[in-house]
Amino acid sequence: MKLIDEIIISLETKPADDIRVGLKYTGVEIDGKIGLAYTFSEYAKTPKDVGNLIGKNVTKLAHSWNLTEASIGVAGINALIKPKDYKEIEISNYILKIAQKYNRIGIVGLFWPLIKKFSAENEVFIFEKREYLSTLEKLTGVNILPDSSEEEIIPMCDLVIISGSTFVNKTIERLLELSKLSRINKVIFS
Repeated sequence: MKLIDEIIISLETKPADDIRVGLKYTGVEIDGKIGLAYTFSEYAKTPKDVGNLIGKNVTKLAHSWNLTEASIGVAGINALIKPKDYKEIEISNYILKIAQKYNRIGIVGLFWPLIKKFSAENEVFIFEKREYLSTLEKLTGVNILPDSSEEEIIPMCDLVIISGSTFVNKTIERLLELSKLSRINKVIFS
């Protein structure tokens, strides 16, 4: 992944002080900072070097197709990122405020707190890998579609919100390409 390579190259690499892989999130502590990444527990595999990763640079694991390793790598990247002009915000309210300006919104990943809050004036499409979510569609009235529909629907959206888990499962670059093909005015990562 070219994007991951660019991010890793831009970082000062340091060894991992601690690594925790949970059922929902993976955490990596580096130099007193903790980075998180989504854990795809349904695809969980033991990392090849399990038990020997502490004290090593784990960022290159973001390339791995073992999604447990990839989540460790992305969490390591997140621990190393030093944002400029960092400002703490409540992301759901921030996204809802921005969404008021757009009509058709695509959301990659299930952001449950957001789904319930979108205005009836917004046409919202949720792209999700897990099929059992059709029940949520009935409860919320929001279009919950399989991720395979991203190819067709994202180019028709005005705003796209992309989960950080797309760095772990390697779909981020294609989603950004789809965004360039569309009339999208804004892409938000969460």
